[in-house]
Parts: sequence; C-alpha cells; structure tokens
Amino acid sequence: MNFRNSMVRLFMMNKRLYKKPAFVTALLLIIVMTVIILFSSNDGGRVVSITLCAENSNDTVATDIIKELTSEKSVVKFSTASSKEQAYSNVENGISDACWIFTDNTEKGMKEYVEDGGFKKPFVQIYQQEDSAFLILAREKLYAKLYPYLAYDLYSDFMSNNYGEDNEQLKERYYNASDIKDDIMDISFLNSDTKVEETNFLFTPLRGVLAMFVMLTSLASVMYFMNDKKRGALAWINPNRHIFVEGEYIAVSAINTAVFVLVALGISGVFTSFGKELLLMLLYVIMSIGFSILIGEICGRVQVIGSVLPGLMLIMLAVCPVFVVLPGNALQYVFPPFYYLNALYDSRYILYMLIYIAAVYALGFVINRIKIRNW
Repeated sequence: MNFRNSMVRLFMMNKRLYKKPAFVTALLLIIVMTVIILFSSNDGGRVVSITLCAENSNDTVATDIIKELTSEKSVVKFSTASSKEQAYSNVENGISDACWIFTDNTEKGMKEYVEDGGFKKPFVQIYQQEDSAFLILAREKLYAKLYPYLAYDLYSDFMSNNYGEDNEQLKERYYNASDIKDDIMDISFLNSDTKVEETNFLFTPLRGVLAMFVMLTSLASVMYFMNDKKRGALAWINPNRHIFVEGEYIAVSAINTAVFVLVALGISGVFTSFGKELLLMLLYVIMSIGFSILIGEICGRVQVIGSVLPGLMLIMLAVCPVFVVLPGNALQYVFPPFYYLNALYDSRYILYMLIYIAAVYALGFVINRIKIRNW
C-alpha cells in the first residue's frame, strides 16, 4: 500500500460520501443552521424583552435614560410605549417580559429620594408577571443608568450634611474634577486577546455545536468502515493495515465536515484569525480521528457503536463547554471538543491537544494489535 494508492482510495471514499444523502444533508445543515442563527441575531440575540415608558414625554431625565437603553447593544431587548396602559398591555399579552414606567417627574423624584425624610414615592415603577434571573440582571442596567443622575445629589447632600459645605460652585468644581469616562473593568479571556463583548449571545454555543458535527461524522464513519469490512470490501488489504484504512475513512468525512464548519464560523462572524482557526481545526480533526478509532476498537461491531453513539454525543454535549461550563468534571477530559473549545481562549490547551493526540492514537493502536494477536 503506497501513497498513490492511498490518494486514489481517499478520492473514491470522498466521491462515495457525497453520494450519501445523509452526509450531504448533515453538511448543508451546518450552513443552514448558521444562516438561521445569523438572521435571528439581527435583534442582538436578546434573551429578555422590556418595554420602557415615560409618563411625561417632556421629562428630559426619563427620555434620556430611555434613549440610552434603547440605543446600546445588549442581550436585553428594549422597546418603547407611548403610554403606561400600552406598556402594561405588552406585558399582559406576552409581548414583553416586563415594563419600566418612569413617573411624571423623574428628576424631582430623584431629589426627593436623596433628601432626608423627603422620599415620597418610587420614581420608576416596574410591572412584570413573574421574576427571573434575566430580569434581575436587567434591572442592574436600570440602576447603572439611574446612578449618574443620582450621583451628584448624593454627593452634594453628603458634603452639606457631613462637612457643612453649601457652596454649590465649589462642590460642583470638585465633583467634575473627578469625572472618569473610561471603563473601570476590562474583560478578556485567559491567555487570549479575544474581547468578550465581541461575541453575540446567540453565537456563544455555535462553535461547540459545530464541533459536535465533526465528532458525529467521524464516529459515523467508523460504522461506514465496519460495514465495508463486514461485507468483504477490504479483504484484499492486510488486516494489520485495517486500522490505517479506518483512519482514512474517518479523515475523509472529518475533513469535509471541518471545511463546512470553518465556512460556517466565517459566515457567523465568530471567526478569529485564519492561522489560529486552521491550526485548531487541524488538531481537532486529528483528535477526532484518533478518538473515533479508539471507540471503534473498543466497540468492535457496528451494532454496538450504533447503540453507543447517541448516548456518547449527548454526554459530550452535557460535559463539554458547549452550552454550560461544568468545572471540576473529570469526564470532559476524555472528549476532543473540550480541548478544542478551550484552546480558542487559552493557548495552553494546544499543548494539551498534542498530548491527547499522542495518548489516544497510542491507546487505539495497542488495543488494535492486541485484538489482532488474539484473533
């Protein structure tokens, strides 16, 4: 078996794969799913919807806050209502999860809130049918917008009550001198320059789901190989070489899937850099081939791997950082997607991927040789 024969066989395998409707459908599904998510993300990938309303359209503080909330990118979808009744109706009819009503004179309400004993009534009313973690977090955005308008009055009140300072010009001068416009927090990933805020909420699990497609087609190719072996299509090849042919079967489907995954990542906008994506995908494909060979050697028969495959994919979805991160879970170290998804943000995982490749191929080869010797 020489290099030329291997290339011819790979070409024929590739040609056969594209004649299988299930494989072509899986590849097209990668692109279709990405495009659907892309169109769905046009509203920012929002997870909660809130209607905003100012009782008095001439209330500058309320209108400024509403404008700020509706103009910035967020996982919270903010919309406006022309009246309190419409805002209530949006919540009652399920159009919005909550509504925030700014009372008639928000600025006056804030001043009354700051003055000792002068607090009359809330200057923002919140109406919702039920509470949730997302709504609680959304209210933090409201507090962040309200605080700048409350800050000076709180500062002025403190200076007057504690230091007897009533010179408004002096207080205002000192207050403005400490104005900080830069962000006080800079969020980034460990060992990476990737910015956290650049990732759309809906696209967060996309890379993990796409990685599962590579894993699925790789494992499915093991059954494809076993079927050919069972019907004698590989009888002319030395049994000692079957493990290498199995690797070729898996490589053809994994590489084809990986190409579609890279295209999908480019379409989605989560593509980082060509060199990095290509390197990580190449290592991931090699890992997937080795892992699939190992599973094939352990299972041994098409029926066994066919019954194990659905459960194995579900376990990988659950323990790998596709939707959630489960710290301290040792089982995730067994599966290739764990290393691929972490390597994007932590370069140390590239080394772990290389170690994994050496270990999984060595283990698969040893099991294969033991089985041949006992056969």
